[in-house]
Amino acid sequence: MCILGCILAGAITCMAAWAGDSGVPPRASAQDYPVQGQALTAKIAAVILPPNQVSKMFSADIAKDYVVVEVAIYPENGVPFDVQSSDFALRVGQKTGRADRPLDVAPWPERRDPVSRLPVDVTAETGVIYGRSNDPVNGPRQGVGTYSGVGVSAPARNDVPPPPDPRIDPRLVYDKVQRLALPEGTTKIAIAGYLYFPQYAKKKKSDEMELKYAKDADTVNLLLPIPSRR
Repeated sequence: MCILGCILAGAITCMAAWAGDSGVPPRASAQDYPVQGQALTAKIAAVILPPNQVSKMFSADIAKDYVVVEVAIYPENGVPFDVQSSDFALRVGQKTGRADRPLDVAPWPERRDPVSRLPVDVTAETGVIYGRSNDPVNGPRQGVGTYSGVGVSAPARNDVPPPPDPRIDPRLVYDKVQRLALPEGTTKIAIAGYLYFPQYAKKKKSDEMELKYAKDADTVNLLLPIPSRR
């Protein structure tokens, strides 16, 4: 029994240490964040990173395409807390979405090339063919026929984005995006990290931004102060 207890205790310790191996250093307490809420066994706190900070830390493309939220978890009374990014969502105005995986956030070249993902125009073509020939044996001949076919073309674009900045190595950006992401797993210690929420449409100034946590019957909703874009 003692051996089994030691193994379980060691496993929990390892999971807690693993969860704290990445992400960002959490602030001294949940109260040091602009907003915080009480889950069943932990406090959850959060703050939106200003776009200029995101641009300097990662890239201008990520600052334009994502809302980056720092989330901190403070387990209470030594009770392990299971952290999963899929338990969080961001409501912007009337729309609510999940965070992207770090792999999908980094500016890989294929993500910036819209040509392969463009819808295509498909057109059917029909017509009449008229032909004449001078056969040396049978004399002049003529004939009428029809043809049909399908044409496929990509529509013209005037808003193709510029090529990626050659000074930015997407592998280094991806490494940082992955390393600073909110760690997933069971933890007994305070942890923090980033969640990357896509901006699908231009945000209105009047739109509220709310971080939503839900797991089973445990829910926390945090209305986030919106930082200046400067």
